Amino acid sequence: MLRSTSRAALMAAAAAPLILAAAPAAAEERDDGTVDGVTVTGALTSPLTSTSTGTRLGLTPLETPASVQVIPGDVLRFRGDHSVQEAVSRAAGVSDSGSSGNGGLGLTARGFSGVNSVMRLYDGLQMFVAAGTMTFPFDTWTVDRLEILGGPSSVLYGTGAIGGAVNVIPRRADTMVHSNTIRLGIGNYGRYRAALDSTGPINDRLAYRVSASRNTLNGWTDRGDTSTSAVSASLRFQATPTLAITVSEDYGKQNPAATSSIPLINGVFDKSLRYKNYQILDGVNYYEDSWTQLKAEWTPSDAVSVRTNFFVMIADRRWNGAGSPSYVPATGRVQRAAATDLYHYLQQFGNSTTAVVKTPVFGRPNTLSVGFDVNRLRFRHTYWIASGTTTVDLQATNPGVYTPLPGAYSYINLFYANQHAVFAEDVIEVTDKLSLVGGVRFDRYKVERREWLTGVGSKASFGPTSWRVGAVYNLRPTFTVYGQYSTATDPSGSVGNMSAAAQKMEMMNGRQIEIGAKQAFGGGRGEWTVALYRIVKNNLSAAVPDQPGVTQQIGQQSSKGIEASLSYNLGHGVTIDVNGSLLDAKYDDFFETVSGRTVSRAGNTPTSIPEKLANAWVTWSFLPAWNVRAGVRYVGKRYSDNANTRILDDYTIVDAGLRWDMTEKVALDLRASNALDKFYVPQGGGSTTALTPAAPRTVELTMTARF
Repeated sequence: MLRSTSRAALMAAAAAPLILAAAPAAAEERDDGTVDGVTVTGALTSPLTSTSTGTRLGLTPLETPASVQVIPGDVLRFRGDHSVQEAVSRAAGVSDSGSSGNGGLGLTARGFSGVNSVMRLYDGLQMFVAAGTMTFPFDTWTVDRLEILGGPSSVLYGTGAIGGAVNVIPRRADTMVHSNTIRLGIGNYGRYRAALDSTGPINDRLAYRVSASRNTLNGWTDRGDTSTSAVSASLRFQATPTLAITVSEDYGKQNPAATSSIPLINGVFDKSLRYKNYQILDGVNYYEDSWTQLKAEWTPSDAVSVRTNFFVMIADRRWNGAGSPSYVPATGRVQRAAATDLYHYLQQFGNSTTAVVKTPVFGRPNTLSVGFDVNRLRFRHTYWIASGTTTVDLQATNPGVYTPLPGAYSYINLFYANQHAVFAEDVIEVTDKLSLVGGVRFDRYKVERREWLTGVGSKASFGPTSWRVGAVYNLRPTFTVYGQYSTATDPSGSVGNMSAAAQKMEMMNGRQIEIGAKQAFGGGRGEWTVALYRIVKNNLSAAVPDQPGVTQQIGQQSSKGIEASLSYNLGHGVTIDVNGSLLDAKYDDFFETVSGRTVSRAGNTPTSIPEKLANAWVTWSFLPAWNVRAGVRYVGKRYSDNANTRILDDYTIVDAGLRWDMTEKVALDLRASNALDKFYVPQGGGSTTALTPAAPRTVELTMTARF
């Protein structure tokens, strides 16, 4: 094992924002990479700190036979990543595929994309997706850390997550130390930020935390006003020395800009239209989310612990606006698809309970985890067609308003889903160097869909089973190699609003084999990881050859790749974090119908999947109270169609920042995102006639004070 001083230093470095951000003015930096005797590491997290995402056994990343990345919340905020989406897409092998259709939180990982294939967790709880849309969480101010698990994770969290899982863990009450932080910021495009965080013990048994933020932006497009509000509050009660109860409420409200994509002119993007908005004047967008939790943690001894969590999640969302625009050469005008009005209301109730028991087996250390999940989902999906196609001039001088169309078809669909699962996981130390890890999960789903206006409905049940086995071998106390085989299941559509056709289909199945290595080195000053994997997913719904209009679950896609990361403190105030991935993702057996003909897409790359990704972050404390940093993000080319004829170019983005610690408690920070003002298109959406460019250069000045 590492020396105890190094372990404590690693854990402190992962938690202390002022140490990671810059050395305080009074601190003395030494050549051995320490500040006042505390090791400063460039690593995102300590390999000695247990995580809750890769396993329920309380293992550290070094002990887990899987790729687990952990990014502390203080690192996110220091870098200037205000959104969870932006922060996650800096992790190895993960890229942003967010769009209005998936609530802006879609991701790609290991050759798979979408909110069903790359799962989003909140505080370790599965967030069931309805209508392919997820809108929470979004603000890093309320985040304690991000944990990213690569590859299938159905054995831990249920259906979905063939590509990976992102666990967003919120800030919770600090039972030991009082702290208060405020942050104020201003920036171009009318940006204003205000945030507060306060935590600490109230008495010997009570502790609290309140984190809140408010952000507004005039926007870089015409009529691009946006605003967000986020609040996370928790109260922890130590009822007895062995029983702790925590009540928490996490709330978010977003009002995204009612904007549109930009039409292509003869298939080419005209950059002069970058700031235009073809959306109607009174378009409406809002996402409102709430998570309420009651958590109990009972630890009667060092060998036994039980955790149970009761929760209620409510999501209220609405979109109102014109459809995708397209340029009409004959008239020189822009035609917009029919305006629609969508309303989603989702309720998720549930409980998750886990017991962990440590007891020797055949004289060897062994840890067993068993538990169950129960969820109840209610979802109302309301849809109206507001008007037929409309046109607007190319400069969008008169975009019009919402106009109801008499006799337009509308529907209200009601969805219900009941889920329950039992699971078990075990790790045994076969020798002092070799550990074996295994897990199994049995899920049961009952789903129902009902058309409110006609009363027509459908029901279905599913009972998927997932499992994994893995081994970890310690070459040295801080150097391990591992291998694992895991399985996963993915529904044909979202569990929360599965169509009648999808209810008749079988679950899609996935399997992965992965090998890798991890090491902490330099006395805690650095760490590196590497993982190689192959994933196969079958039972994809695809067109049947020679039978136009007929689909069956005959498709298969696969991916193989390598991910690597390196974090190191070079000394003299310089730290680096780099990661990258190379991927070969393809359809193995897949057909689609084009103009009445069945066409094979075998060998093609699935849409929105970049096969090359890289990130680098360098921080330099060049003076005791000054810190400069720069980040580079590279995303390889992608395709926006299954035929691989529409290419989205690769791009490289540079972010930068300069921080001055005016005192030990007050700091000024100047940040620039997309500092070189790169013009690029992050996603192609599903449109062949329009694209949505990313934000131009944004600059922000913030003041952070702790007291």
